[in-house]
Amino acid sequence: MDYGWVWQWQWRIVVAAVQVHIPDDLRSACADALKKLSEGQVVDNDAALHAIKRVWASKYGERAMRACAFLDVPLSAVHMSVVLQPLINASMAFVSHTQDPRHLQVIV
Repeated sequence: MDYGWVWQWQWRIVVAAVQVHIPDDLRSACADALKKLSEGQVVDNDAALHAIKRVWASKYGERAMRACAFLDVPLSAVHMSVVLQPLINASMAFVSHTQDPRHLQVIV
């Protein structure tokens, strides 16, 4: 896949993805899930939904795009999901990948 055009549009794609309108029923479902999972700690649903959209939009971020270009993976083959889970007082955090894009190994 030719990623040449993507580089000049990459940040515009991210901005557009973050600005996508969330349908009311999905917005309500997210707000309900956030309230339940955070035990009421999430007080600004709009900010939380914006953060969710930013995570989803990271599919189009520079690092992800470079990995796709390096591995010759079309964007249509990349699927992003965002997991909502309970908040805990953790000493560290990490991002979970189902496949290491550098080594093409499945991570368990």
